[in-house]
Amino acid sequence: MQQLSFENPVFAAFAISAAIMGLKAVAMSWLTVIQMMRFSSGFRSPEDLKWTPFNPSPDPKQLQPDERVERIRRIQLNDLENLPFFFMAGALYVLTDRRWSKPNGCIMATPFRVCCISQRTSQRKSTKCAPPFGPPAFSSSFTWRSSRCCTLSDRLFRK
Repeated sequence: MQQLSFENPVFAAFAISAAIMGLKAVAMSWLTVIQMMRFSSGFRSPEDLKWTPFNPSPDPKQLQPDERVERIRRIQLNDLENLPFFFMAGALYVLTDRRWSKPNGCIMATPFRVCCISQRTSQRKSTKCAPPFGPPAFSSSFTWRSSRCCTLSDRLFRK
């Protein structure tokens, strides 16, 4: 299958974008843990209240939600909700497209780049923006990312 080689610019863009977006999702998991340890709050389950070197003074208040932790957790959950659709639509797009010559392939790889960039900016906007500006900034990035997945799927139907 020549379509699944890095000679195919569409596959190369998909593979790079998928790797970056996957790493970002994993990084958000670690950032959630770092925030929980940093503020010693926002734990999810009673098992987290056991004494460990990372939690030397367990307290039932640690199970209460902490907005500083919950914000990162929401970003992570958003990634986990949206990434499977991107991976599925992108893989089908790469596998079914037969017009991947170099000039055309660079143009056809654009949806992957837009998805990857909007995924990264949604995280930065939602963590850096003040609450009045956070949701509109996040929704604009989500709209770009979602529309790119729809574009990939739409192109499959137009073949």
